[in-house]
Amino acid sequence: MPRSLAKNRGSMLVTAIFVIVVFTSLLAIISRILMRQEDVELGNVYSTQAEALARSGTEFALGALFLPNKLSVDSPIFKEGIKEQEYIILQCPSEHNTFCNVQGRCNIEKVTIIVRNLAKITSDTDTLYEYQILSRASCTVPFINNTNSYKITREIQTVASDLRWQ
Repeated sequence: MPRSLAKNRGSMLVTAIFVIVVFTSLLAIISRILMRQEDVELGNVYSTQAEALARSGTEFALGALFLPNKLSVDSPIFKEGIKEQEYIILQCPSEHNTFCNVQGRCNIEKVTIIVRNLAKITSDTDTLYEYQILSRASCTVPFINNTNSYKITREIQTVASDLRWQ
């Protein structure tokens, strides 16, 4: 056997083990990146759902304010002499609330309306009211391949006004 062949004996085994270790490490790194990407995408989906629910709460409040018979006529918001204060019109948990527990992981936590009497405009019968609506919704996001979860909360704030003839 020539001297050069004897010198290189066993080098193929070392090279094969090195290649196997490198490819196994690459496979582990790529699978970890893909699992993390799935978590990010799932978080984006639940974030969008929480924002849509918060917008739904705002639309519910606007409908309650400006469409007839959406909120109880006995509500203090509609009685004569509206007080400048905060009114909670929707809050979870509630047994009779269809916005609570949407798809088991998302809900509207709270919708409030803050009423302000801005000023008398032209006469004693005209009053301008400002309604500051705050809607907060959240979703619980599970981690992929894990039993843990985290909470995403979105808030939408809207300001509307109304001229009332009393």
